[in-house]
Amino acid sequence: MKAIKLFIILLLVGRCAVAQQLNIGNTLPTITINDLIKPHTPKPTTKDLYTDGALIISFWATWCMPCIKEMQLLAAEVDKYPGKLNVLSITYEDPTLIHRFLDQHPEIQNSGLHLIAGDTLFSKHFFHRALPHNVWVNQSGTIKAITGGGEVTTSNIAAFLKGSVLPMREKKEVTFDPRKPLQIPDSIPQVRSIFLKRLPGVEMSGSSLHPGRMNRPVMQRFLMYNLRILTLFWAAHQMPGGADKSYLYEVHTRDSSRFFWPGEGKAPASYHGIDRYHWGKENTYTYEFSIPKPLEDSIFLAQVRRDLEFNLHVKSSRELRPRDCYIVTYQKGRAPLKPAPSTASSVLKIEGGQLIFSGITIDYLLNSLILKTIQKDGNNRREPYLNQTGVPFLISGKVDVGTDPLLHHSREHLEACLSKAVGLQFERKEAMYPILVLRDTL
Repeated sequence: MKAIKLFIILLLVGRCAVAQQLNIGNTLPTITINDLIKPHTPKPTTKDLYTDGALIISFWATWCMPCIKEMQLLAAEVDKYPGKLNVLSITYEDPTLIHRFLDQHPEIQNSGLHLIAGDTLFSKHFFHRALPHNVWVNQSGTIKAITGGGEVTTSNIAAFLKGSVLPMREKKEVTFDPRKPLQIPDSIPQVRSIFLKRLPGVEMSGSSLHPGRMNRPVMQRFLMYNLRILTLFWAAHQMPGGADKSYLYEVHTRDSSRFFWPGEGKAPASYHGIDRYHWGKENTYTYEFSIPKPLEDSIFLAQVRRDLEFNLHVKSSRELRPRDCYIVTYQKGRAPLKPAPSTASSVLKIEGGQLIFSGITIDYLLNSLILKTIQKDGNNRREPYLNQTGVPFLISGKVDVGTDPLLHHSREHLEACLSKAVGLQFERKEAMYPILVLRDTL
C-alpha cells in the first residue's frame, strides 16, 4: 500500500514538473525572472513587464542572423517607448557566449532589453523549433499573438501598444522529428521516394542524412525538408558549406522566381510583392529517399539527383570554374595527422578548449569549418577550401583551440590552430573549383 501511495505521489510530482504549454488567448503566468544578463533587484516577474504597457517575449540565438536584426529593431523600439514596451529576449545559449556577443553589439547591450541566457523554463511554455519566435502579451497579461520574425515591425508594435493587433501570421509549429520516416510503410519497400511541397506546421527547414559515418562513405536515407530547389541540389551534389554563396553556383532559367524569392537582395521595406513565407509555401520542397540497406554514397546520391531532376524539371551538374579559394596542403608538424583506428566512432566537437576529431575525412573537417562560421563570423569569408593534402585515410586527433567560445567560430583562428598542431597549410589563390550548375529542362 505504501508503495502504491509513493508511486502516486511521484506521478503527481512528475506531472507538476511539466511546464504548461501556452497559446494565444492564454494568460501568461506570473514567473520570477532569473538569470538576467543585467540582474535587477528585486528580481522582476513577467507581470512587472506587461502591467504598464506590453511585453514581447523574443526567443533568439547568436547564430540566427534574422534574430540579431530583429533584436536591433526591438532595442530601438524599447528605447522609443520607455516604461510602455518591454522585451524579454531569451536564448538557450551559454551566458559566457552571450556576454562576448554583447561586447560586439553595444546597441543591444546598452538598450533596455531584458536578456536571459541559458534558458530552460520559458522554452517549455512556448514550444518552438525555428527562430526567431515571438510572443506578444498585452497589458492584461493575455497572449494576443505568436509570430515569427517578419511580423516584428514598427507599425505592428505601435498598434499593439495602442491596444490593437494588426493582422499577423500566427507561427504555430507542430512536433516534427526529421530522424523518423515521413511515412510509416505497411511493408518494407526496396526503395522509397517521397516528394512534397512545404510541410504544413513545420516552420524550420533542414536535413537528416542517415546512417553512415560523419564522412558519409555509405548512405541509407536522404531527407531535406522545407528547402528551395538550389539547396536540395546543393546537398545532393555534396557541395561545401551552405547554399548561400552565389559565386559557387549558376542558375540558367526562364523563371528565376522558382529558385529565388523575388525580394532577395532588396530591403524588405522597399519590396512590396509576395512575402518570403507565402513564396516558400509554393517554392520550397520536402524530399525523402531511403533504401533498406546502406549503399556507397556516390551511387546513392546519383539516384537522388536523378529523382530530384525528374520531379523539379532541372538538370544539375558540377562544373569547373576559376574561383578564389583556400588551397589546403599538408606538411607533417610536431603532432602529424594520425589515421583513425578502424573501429573508431565518428566524432567532431570542441570540448574543454580542444577540437576533437576521430573517424572523419579531411574534407569533412574543412567543410565543418565553413559551417561553423557561416553565421557567426561578421566578416564571413567567401572563399571555399580546395583539399590538396593528399591524405587518403580517416583522421583522428586533438588540437588546442582555447576556451574563448567566440574564437571557436573563427575560421582564421581554427586554421591557425590546425596549422600549428598538425601541419595543415592554408593559402588563398585562384584555382579551378567545382561549382553547381542548374538548368531548366522544360
